[in-house]
Amino acid sequence: MSRSTIHRLLGLFLSSTIVYGVLTYGAIRFPDCAVVYLTAESLATTGSFAVPHDLPTWPGFGFSPGRDGKRYSVFGPGLAVAAAPFVRLGMLVNQTKWYARVPEWVRVSMYVDARFTHYSAPGRRPQDLAPHALRWIVCSLNVLVGALGVAVFFLLLRSLTHSDTAALWVSLLFAFGSLWMPYTGTFFSEPLATLLALVSLYFLVGNEVALRAGSPTRRCYFNTLAAGLFLGMAVTAHLTAMLFVPFYLAYAIYPFFQKTRFAGGTLWGTCTWLAGLGLLLAMLGYYNYIRFGSPFETGRWVDPALARNCGYGTFVAPWQGLYQLLFGSGKGLFLFCPAIAISVLWCKRSWQQYRFLTFMIFAAALFRVGFIASRSDWHGGFCLGPRYLLLITPLLLLPLGPCVAGWLAAGNRRALGCFAAGAIVCAMQAAYFCVGDIDNFYFMLKLDSLRAQRHIFSDNLIYTSWQISPLLHLLEAQRSPALLQFIPVDNYTLFACLATFCAGVLALVYRKLLPAPLPPPARASTRAAVALKKRSRR
Repeated sequence: MSRSTIHRLLGLFLSSTIVYGVLTYGAIRFPDCAVVYLTAESLATTGSFAVPHDLPTWPGFGFSPGRDGKRYSVFGPGLAVAAAPFVRLGMLVNQTKWYARVPEWVRVSMYVDARFTHYSAPGRRPQDLAPHALRWIVCSLNVLVGALGVAVFFLLLRSLTHSDTAALWVSLLFAFGSLWMPYTGTFFSEPLATLLALVSLYFLVGNEVALRAGSPTRRCYFNTLAAGLFLGMAVTAHLTAMLFVPFYLAYAIYPFFQKTRFAGGTLWGTCTWLAGLGLLLAMLGYYNYIRFGSPFETGRWVDPALARNCGYGTFVAPWQGLYQLLFGSGKGLFLFCPAIAISVLWCKRSWQQYRFLTFMIFAAALFRVGFIASRSDWHGGFCLGPRYLLLITPLLLLPLGPCVAGWLAAGNRRALGCFAAGAIVCAMQAAYFCVGDIDNFYFMLKLDSLRAQRHIFSDNLIYTSWQISPLLHLLEAQRSPALLQFIPVDNYTLFACLATFCAGVLALVYRKLLPAPLPPPARASTRAAVALKKRSRR
C-alpha cells in the first residue's frame, strides 16, 4: 500500500470520526438499544449475560427467562460483547465526575428509570447524571464502528478498481451521503453487523482479484477462512446477517471453481469458508443452549404470549411491505438513500468487469428485501428509514466503483461532475436526517394520535402516510446531535447551515479530485496537410 493510499485512508477515517462524533446523539433513546446496553453493562460488571431488571415501564420487552430463571436479551450478543470494554472505560472516566462540570452537555438517555422513559418531561433533568454520562461514552462505539466501516469500504473499492481516486470518490458518497451517517449516531446493532459483513466481503474480493492472476495459494485459503469468521461475527451482532450466507458462500466458491473446476481447490475453499462460519455459529448455538436449552432458541419464542405483546414479527403477505420498503414515504430505501438509485442506474461497467460479484450483490439485496417485506415488523419500529436494509446499503453502492474508475481513466469530467452533484445532494439529505430526532418525532406522533383518538398504528399508517412522513417533517422534532444542542437557532436554520457546509466541502474535495482536462489532439502541420490533400486528389 503506497503512502498516498495510507494518507487518503487515514483522512477518510479521521474526517468520518469527527463528523460522526459531532452529529451523534450521545444517549440511548430506543428500547432495543437499551436492552443491548443493559446486557453490555451486566457483562462488564458481573461477567454474566443475565440482566438484573427489565426496562422501566415495559416489563418483558427484549428479555426472556432462561433455564436458570434469570433474564436474558433476545438480541444477538455481538454488540454487547463489543460494548463491554466501553462500559468499563466509561466507568473509569466517570470516576472523575466530569459530567458535574458540564451538566448541561449530558443528554438524558431513555429507559434509565421510570421518570425518564420517554420525552414526557421536556426540560426536566435527573439529579444523578452518572448513568446518562456513562451511556454517552458507550454510544461512542458506533462512531468508531462507522468510521471503520468507511475505511473498509474504501479498501474494498480499491481492490475492485485499483484506483485510490475512484475509491475515494465513492467512499465520500457512502460516508456522508447515505443512511450510514445518521445510523452511526445510534446504538443499534446494524452498523456493527454491516461493518463485519463488509470485512468478510473484502477478503472474498481479494480472493477473486488474486485468483484472476494465478493459482490458489495459502493466502487465498486464509482469506476464505477469515471471510467465514467475519460473517459469523456479523450474525452474532444481528441475526439477519444470516441472509447473506448462501450468496457469500457462492462468491467464496466462485473464484476457486473458475481456476480448478471440480478439483480439490474448490472443495478446500468451500470447507475453509464453512469452517470459519461454522465456528462462530457453533459458539452462538452454545450461547443459546446455555440460556434457553436449545441452540436454535434466541429467546423470542420462549413465551409466545410475551412475544405477541412485544410485537415480534410474524410472516405475512409481502405486498405492502415490499412497496413501502422500496418507495414508501416512511421507509422507502430509494427515498431515504437515493445514492442507491444512482448505483443501480450506473452498474453496467461493474457488470462487465465483475459479473458474478454484481449478480451476487443484487441477488442478496433482492432476497433480503423480499424476506423483510414478508415480516409483520418490516418497518423496524421507531427508526429512520428501512433499518433492516442498512446491511445492504454499502453493497449496493459498490457497483459505482468501476464506473467512476472508467470515467477517471477516460477523463470524462461531465459524468464525474454529475456524480459529484448527486453526491452533494445526498449529503445534504443525510445532514437533514441527522438534525431531527427520529425517535422523538415518532413519539410525538404517537402522543398526538392518542389525544386526537386517531388510530395511526392500524395498517401501519404511521409508517406509510405522506402527511406525517419524516421526509417532510423531521425537523419539527427535537434536535438530535448532542454537541449542537446549544446553537441558538432553530432546526431549519441549523440544517441550512449544515447542508451549505457539507455541499461546500464536498464540492471543493470533488473539484480537487477531478482529472485535468485532456489536451486537444495534436494537429498536423499545414504543409503535411496540403501534401496529403494533393495525394488524395491523385
